[in-house]
Amino acid sequence: MSVHELIYLAPSPFSQRAKWALDAAGAHYTITPYPMSPFYMAELPLRWRIGNLTGKMTAPILITAADDKQPSQVIMDSTGIAKWADQHSRSSTDNARLFPEGCEEEVDRWVQAVDQASSWLRQGLANAGVNNPAVTAALLPPGTSGLGALIGRNMVRMSFTRVVKKYGPEDSKADQDKVLRRDLLVTSMLLAVVQRAWCSR
Repeated sequence: MSVHELIYLAPSPFSQRAKWALDAAGAHYTITPYPMSPFYMAELPLRWRIGNLTGKMTAPILITAADDKQPSQVIMDSTGIAKWADQHSRSSTDNARLFPEGCEEEVDRWVQAVDQASSWLRQGLANAGVNNPAVTAALLPPGTSGLGALIGRNMVRMSFTRVVKKYGPEDSKADQDKVLRRDLLVTSMLLAVVQRAWCSR
């Protein structure tokens, strides 16, 4: 039986979202590490596979298995993967759905809040990796010294520079005040949900 393939970057919260959604849906899939590298050529084989040689590409990516009814699809967005997983869920009960009917707007607000916070944190980490030598040094393997440390620090800095270049325009929209306001909105929404659940007991 053919299975789906998730291109996955372990530190990425967006990759985690996709994985959790696929697991919740009971999907059969394999995991392939995303070729994170400061060099474009490292991504070229994957770009060739998905037919995206020059456009923006990031993890997670879901390559669905082809079957008699439909060809393979390439989904390059964690929320899109979650919605695809929900539509193909093995569960028949609405209570197990990630996007219950009639609650789509409420779920989208939660997703946007998490995306804003994640973008803000990614922006801070990437800028620190470019500008703070202590951050790049902390990411080297223990005991790295001499020429190896010099090369390693530059490789790490180049990786962070690529992240800034790749996500900078997107992350710049996630300013701290906006994230904090959205966090307050999400908290109030959560309290309202808890209150409704408590009152209905």
